[in-house]
Amino acid sequence: MTLNRALLCTTLLLSGCVSVDPKQPPLVVNVKAEGSACRVTVDRQRVTQKQLLEIAVKAAARRGIVVYDEDAPYQCFASAIITMQQAGMTSVDAAKWENH
Repeated sequence: MTLNRALLCTTLLLSGCVSVDPKQPPLVVNVKAEGSACRVTVDRQRVTQKQLLEIAVKAAARRGIVVYDEDAPYQCFASAIITMQQAGMTSVDAAKWENH
């Protein structure tokens, strides 16, 4: 297992250990592969990593969910998770969206 994958697994496991305010809906971030690049959206608006950080800092909820396309490289959704954690989110979960 590479260091990046180990870090991602550890991050995901630890995010489940933190209590959150159930009254606030989570910040939902969508991640999709777009060729060799990543497409990250919040409320259907494409955002950069810097914009995601700003949005997550200002979010009322301190938890988030990264919904990623099954074709998205792990670097794409891992980067979104880490950015949200840097913004102070106490819990960030990931969910794979399967295209069928």
